[in-house]
Amino acid sequence: MSPADGADINSEYFGINAPLPSLADVEHGIKFSPDTIAAAVLNIYKRKFNIDKQIEPNLYKETVNIFNRALSAGFADALSKGVPLPAESFINDVKSNIEVFSAFRVHRMQKDIAALMVGDDGKLKPFSQFAKDVKPYVSHQNRVWLETEYNTAVHRAQLASEWQQFVRDADVLPNLRWVPTTSPNIGEDHRVFWNVIRPVGDSFWSVHRPGDRWNCKCSLEQTDKDITPVPNGSIEKGSTPSRGLDNNPGKDGKLFNEKHPYFPHNCSSCPFKSANLSALFHSLAAKKDCFNCKYINGVINQKNNIKSHNRNIYNILSIDDNYTNVKYDKKSGGVRATHKNHTIHTKKEKTFFGYTSSELENHCLDILYKNGNICILNNENELDGKGKLPALDVTLNDILVDIASITSKRKHFLDTLNKKENQILRYVERRNITNDIPDSVCLYFEDQSLFSETKIKRTIKHYIHRRDNFGKPIKYKIKNIYCVINDGTEKGRIIQYII
Repeated sequence: MSPADGADINSEYFGINAPLPSLADVEHGIKFSPDTIAAAVLNIYKRKFNIDKQIEPNLYKETVNIFNRALSAGFADALSKGVPLPAESFINDVKSNIEVFSAFRVHRMQKDIAALMVGDDGKLKPFSQFAKDVKPYVSHQNRVWLETEYNTAVHRAQLASEWQQFVRDADVLPNLRWVPTTSPNIGEDHRVFWNVIRPVGDSFWSVHRPGDRWNCKCSLEQTDKDITPVPNGSIEKGSTPSRGLDNNPGKDGKLFNEKHPYFPHNCSSCPFKSANLSALFHSLAAKKDCFNCKYINGVINQKNNIKSHNRNIYNILSIDDNYTNVKYDKKSGGVRATHKNHTIHTKKEKTFFGYTSSELENHCLDILYKNGNICILNNENELDGKGKLPALDVTLNDILVDIASITSKRKHFLDTLNKKENQILRYVERRNITNDIPDSVCLYFEDQSLFSETKIKRTIKHYIHRRDNFGKPIKYKIKNIYCVINDGTEKGRIIQYII
């Protein structure tokens, strides 16, 4: 089995009647956050990015973070043995390797998930069925390989740091001894090499070394003891290193190399290459070098491209006299602004926790903004021949959304959805809208104790099963519900439900 057979995702829940299992932390507390997985699965299902040519940004960011943690843990293990950190340039090379590896890992993962969206009849599955079908992929295949890859990355980072020291001290301690594994589950493939002593520069270390198998716990020890012969037939008995681990990370800074199954076989089969003719001819003739490829770097930098786009939006809004309170968050790339004709409520009520409805609205936008979204409070005072036009509160990443603050405990929030649906219908009718009809609402919870997944699910269940006075089903208009929760942290929590 290879790591390509799975890729980890983990979520406490996602959507109505479609829970994904919560996986226990693996060794070192490795897991993807539930919110990251929820956002990623939704983005894949709604095809909010090019699944074939791009990478899902939430998964990519967290994957890079996980393997950077592995890098830090490996270097820390080496430091505990008195091995100083490698040069900054070498560390940067390893970090670059992690970014490229993560890009291909996420691409494989999103393709596997996307393949589950279509049924045997070739039609798109309902989201609830899709989420159910994703469960085995989440809970069975991928958890094992995330742990395996992480643990292997930790050990190879340690070995890489130590190798730098071995080379520096080779004039004093010229040889290396293969130290037997510390793993409780001993594999037989490396046993033949245990206690072999060879010079630091010996070609033997170019063929076999600790860390060239998944979950290997063998190590090296620098020594001035005499060299020993390589046992007869040991190279063959030691078998072939695992794909992607047949390099020395201490020499090239690659925890995983381009022979790993996540990587394409050649440039012409790379999902990230350009589709134009000149690029095609170039890729056919090119020698694969994934770690120095402009196409892969372009995909990796998509988050920076998103930030650049958001920054441009900020620059435009900041010089537009129609907008006030224009802000840009450098950390997340979020943008927020308020149209000068947006209605500001000043009346305070006890049920609003001492805040006006407008202040709660702004608290909601603060969380959305801090999470990298573009949030623009709309003009609510447009006029036509009949008077003031109905308006929706906010444009969220080019989507019109109306906000409702939840300020009291209820069995469910059906009344709130009904009111917001009626507001959307008035908006569509008065403005004669026929395309891109708004279908999203945002429920804001200033008090996180008022949020309950059970209540949300109950609300959606009641909403989609409404009937009129004649017993006929009422076709629902709201398709997306954003729950924004003030949990006391700067970024709060954002959970999106698709109906």
